[in-house]
Amino acid sequence: MTELTIHLESVDDEVVWWADSPDVPGFSAAAPSLVELRERASAALEEILGGPVSIVERLDGVPVERRDVGHWDARVVHADLVPG
Repeated sequence: MTELTIHLESVDDEVVWWADSPDVPGFSAAAPSLVELRERASAALEEILGGPVSIVERLDGVPVERRDVGHWDARVVHADLVPG
């Protein structure tokens, strides 16, 4: 499995989701929404790694619980995310 660390950044009224992976040095992806970030990251990792990938999400700095949701081995956040 490839770990994907999800980050949420807020600057003024702009919110940006971005991700990196400790398993793929130098990889990063960004998007205006979490859904779009997942799509971009998945496509990019498949291209970089040469085929389908199994991804584990980790939201940076927030406790999470593992949940299987299809091809994503996602984790559910137990915190309110308020852009700061």
